[in-house]
Amino acid sequence: MRKIVLLFVVLLPFLSLAQTTLEFKTDMGIFNSAWDAQTLLNSLDYIDNNQKQIILAELDSENGFLLDVSNVIKFSSNRFSVAFGNHIFGYGLFDKNLVRLGLYGNTNSLGESFNLLPLEAQLIHYSDIEFGYQFDDKFWAGISLIAGHQMLYADFSKLNYNSGQNGEYLSYDLIFEGKESGDWQNYVDSISEINDLYNLYNTLGHGVSMSFEFRESIYDGELALLIQDLGFIQWSENTTHFDISSSDVLLPLEVSDFNNVDTDYYLDKLDSLENLIDPYAKAYTMALPTRFSATFTKPTNNKYFDVITASAFHILNVFSTPRLSLDFHKNIKKNEFILGYHFGGLEKNGFQFNYFHKRKNVHYNLFTRELGLHSPSQTQAVHVGLGLKFVF
Repeated sequence: MRKIVLLFVVLLPFLSLAQTTLEFKTDMGIFNSAWDAQTLLNSLDYIDNNQKQIILAELDSENGFLLDVSNVIKFSSNRFSVAFGNHIFGYGLFDKNLVRLGLYGNTNSLGESFNLLPLEAQLIHYSDIEFGYQFDDKFWAGISLIAGHQMLYADFSKLNYNSGQNGEYLSYDLIFEGKESGDWQNYVDSISEINDLYNLYNTLGHGVSMSFEFRESIYDGELALLIQDLGFIQWSENTTHFDISSSDVLLPLEVSDFNNVDTDYYLDKLDSLENLIDPYAKAYTMALPTRFSATFTKPTNNKYFDVITASAFHILNVFSTPRLSLDFHKNIKKNEFILGYHFGGLEKNGFQFNYFHKRKNVHYNLFTRELGLHSPSQTQAVHVGLGLKFVF
């Protein structure tokens, strides 16, 4: 991490000799494809049978959540650019029947067998410095040097469940692997202790990634194709690995009142699973969540909007379907308002908004992918982005 910052500082004076723009951008979002905020808030209290049905009704067969936080400072000079960024990315995927089992126990699924996959999660924290070059009006490429700070990965490659014909037992068969780099307890403690914030930026892995952008005028509009984070992080030999393979037959579980569930028996079973864990240290190469996007922007003579943009966005091995959106632009003097609708990805369908204000030397940008904040029943995410650009 210190080497990346030092390189950034050394290059800055040279870039400033012909500096044209300086940009700051922060983008923070928590998304989920399952429940709206009202359902989550109601589930914090007593969960009766009616609330259980509401929870299940909002689920698809496969569900997920996404955490995406990015802070970037970018310097551009003629065709060259250099950017320093810090990123936190996390996601989780889970099956509807797993939630059903948690809400009702096995008495709601007598004589049934389920494959409870997918069940996986990942959380990474890293910094990078990107060097970019605009080859011509159509093609841009960048290469990033990466310092990995923390990583956590968990994946069930097998998770089968069976309930006895009359509910006399439940059984499972699982294969699990996990990987961890960094002291996550120290990570949490550092957030509340200002003097220990440097613990968040210990370098525990190194990597590299590439990004490419291609633009082409077509059908009286512009097509833009972008590939980001095509690369990897090599985590150190101190990375902890966990592997579990187990099967067992358990006593039946009925969940009618969470406050009255006898947990001792199942906690003992969890303890027995922990005893199977034999952690070992080994280096680990992790592929970054590569992002693909395509946008087509076309001017229009409509009196209500000036430009229309159709977009597709996909994160490899995270989204089962791409995130698609349609945006309408309206320019009023120095202001640009963009209102759109999106669906797919790991988000519920909803409206999004983007606002630009451009002065001669300063550009402001405010955007969100979630416009349902006025109503908990229409809010499935929390997202806000801010941008500031100085033009010299």
